[in-house]
Amino acid sequence: MLKKRILLKISGEWLRNNDNVICHFKMENLLEQIKILKKNYNIAIVLGGGNIFRGKISDTLGLEQAQGD
Repeated sequence: MLKKRILLKISGEWLRNNDNVICHFKMENLLEQIKILKKNYNIAIVLGGGNIFRGKISDTLGLEQAQGD
């Protein structure tokens, strides 16, 4: 029997904490839920985070917005 499929898109906005970095508590909670789901579903995950990349990392690398996008 084929497993049903889930496409899960997680926004970078949801992943971050007040310091604009990835919140480990949210990530661990999400991973625990995915572990449960993967028993019965094939799961594809798309992680956001473009704002985090464009805001902190691209400045450090000296990239302009278009390059960061």
